[in-house]
Parts: sequence; structure tokens; C-alpha cells
Amino acid sequence: MKSAGRPLPGRPGRTGRNSQPGRHSQRRRRGRQGRDERRRGSGLRRRPGLHGGRFRPPDDGRDRGRRAPRHRCRRQRRPDHGHRRRGRQPDPRPDRAAGRFRANTVKIMQDGVAENFTAAVLDPYLDPAGCHSRGSGLSSIDPQALRDYVTRLDGEHFQVHLHAIGDRAVRESLDAIEAARAANGPGDGRHHIAHLQLIHPDDLPRFAALGVTATIQGLWAAHEPQMDQLTIPFVGPERAARHYLFGDLLRSGARLAAGSDWAVSSANPLRAIHVAVNRALPGAAGPEAEPFLPGQRLSLAEALAAYTAGSAFVNHLDDVTGTITPGKLADLIVLDTDPFAVAAQDIASVRVLQTLVEGEQVYQERNSS
Repeated sequence: MKSAGRPLPGRPGRTGRNSQPGRHSQRRRRGRQGRDERRRGSGLRRRPGLHGGRFRPPDDGRDRGRRAPRHRCRRQRRPDHGHRRRGRQPDPRPDRAAGRFRANTVKIMQDGVAENFTAAVLDPYLDPAGCHSRGSGLSSIDPQALRDYVTRLDGEHFQVHLHAIGDRAVRESLDAIEAARAANGPGDGRHHIAHLQLIHPDDLPRFAALGVTATIQGLWAAHEPQMDQLTIPFVGPERAARHYLFGDLLRSGARLAAGSDWAVSSANPLRAIHVAVNRALPGAAGPEAEPFLPGQRLSLAEALAAYTAGSAFVNHLDDVTGTITPGKLADLIVLDTDPFAVAAQDIASVRVLQTLVEGEQVYQERNSS
């Protein structure tokens, strides 16, 4: 028997991964390195203060006009790194912004991924014979230390973004935010947990109770080799029915935000929205065309809200963007077709013709006018 983090005997090969339209091999390599990133809405194109891929603040270091901070910097080191050594505390200033750039979120990778048994699960993985193995994944940070770190970060007015794939990592992340709430009282940190491949039913209502946003990647909730060959056989039928519980999260009262996890899977939001609505990849055929846990579908309106209003909220930008409302920024896209007018299986075929950020055109499809 191999320990968690190493392939078990009889493990299916990883053939065909790069040909998949959803997640691919880079996701796992970069995920293990802690480099997975979400990119929402605006991206990094043609923005003041970004030169040669490096941030340079505006001349006066302040917002100009109604230009809101739009780029978020996430630290990915241990929250206490360096401070004990130098005997000082993190900068307590709540304003860590210049122009459209903000550095007020700390990202914590609490576990790995299910395909290589590093996602932290409550019950052990199964071996190829269907028996419990000795591995239940890896918690990157000891749960008590995680509670201490998140409490400290929350007290210093940092938002915490937790990567949690397995149900144990999700529970440890919720426990840490609960500890921060108990120690520091309610706040507007808008902490969020990303990916959420497996959630124990007991933890579903805790998202709403703690004010934790569930950040989902819709593109992953479908039948494809990584799911059907590299995950489901090693978690068993009960946990197989608890993958990507978008519908249950919403019904429990949780707030959803949506992201792509680009550059480790497609940044195209319409493909992810397609899967969130259909629970199948665009163009899927044969067994992969069957909806994956269809009871967890989102409606088109719900998926769009997660990508727009939900993502604006988690980024503390809901007062200026995320909905088309008088007085908010003109952050808009122009589509070639009304997505509500096409069949659900055609959502991914809808094209973006133009993108506007604060009323300024930053993208136009070639040959469109």
C-alpha cells in the first residue's frame, strides 16, 4: 500500500488529459506548486499602473476620479513568516491600495488535489480493490495553527482565501474562520473558500452562518477522465455523490462567487457557465454527455450572478460594479446572442463581441462592429 500523495497500484494512466477542454495537466502541476489563480471579470489588459508585467502605482499613489482598485495581490506564504524573526507585526493599515491595485488578501493552500490523493478527506481514500487505504490526504497547515493564523489575519483586516478541495480541508477552513469570528467578532473580511470539490453535508449550512463565500469553478463539474477514472473510483459512491455541490450550497443560503482558476483551466466564463448549468462539458459525447449530478445544476441566472455580483462582492467591489445599476461603473460585455434565448446546450457557443471596463473598450472581437 502506498501512502497518500503517491499513486496506488492499478492507478489509471493520465492519457488524454491535455486533449480535454476543461481541466488539464497544468492544473495539477501548478496546483501542487500553489500557483493556481482565479481571474475574474476584468483581467489585466490595458490597465494604468501595469507596465511590462510589473505594478507601478499612479504618480500620486491615489485613485483618480472614480477608478476603483481592481487588481488583488494574494500573499501565499505562512502568515507568520518573517514577523517572529524580526519581532514586528504585519502592517495594520486597512488601506493597502494604490490605483487599481490592492494587496489585502492572503491565500492559504490547505490541501492538494484529489487525483494524486493530496486533497484532505475525512475518510481514507480507497485502493483499487475498493478497500480503505491508509491515506487521507494532506493538510498543508496543522488545523490548530490554521485557526491561529486566520484569526490573526482577520484581526489585521486581511481577507483570507483558502484553497480547499477535500471535505476535511473544507471543514478545517470553516473551523478557522469560525475561530476568527469568535475571537474578533463580526467583520467585513469576506473570507472565501475556493474549489470545494467535496463538502460534508454537515458543513453546508456553515457557509451562510459564518458569512463565508463559496468560490466555485463551474468548468470542473462534469464527467471527464480526471473525474471518472482518477477520482470517483478512489472515493466510493457516497462521496462520489458529493462533488461540486453548487445547488446544495445555494439552497443552504451560501453566497456563490465564480472564477476560472486560469491559467490552469480555460478562462472563458461562458464555458464554465455552460457546465454549471448543464453539468456536462460543451460538445461532450457518449457517457461524458450525461449530466454529472444533475441535481446540483445552477440556473443560467444563478451562474451569471455568481460570476458577476458574487465575484464583485468577494472582491469588495459590489458598491461600484457587479450589476448594471445607475451610478455603478460601466463594466460591461456585449454578446452576439442573448444567452437566455438559446438552448442550454448552446450556452458555450455564445461569443463576446466587446468588453468595456469603466466605459472604456478593452476588447473587440475581430470582424465585429
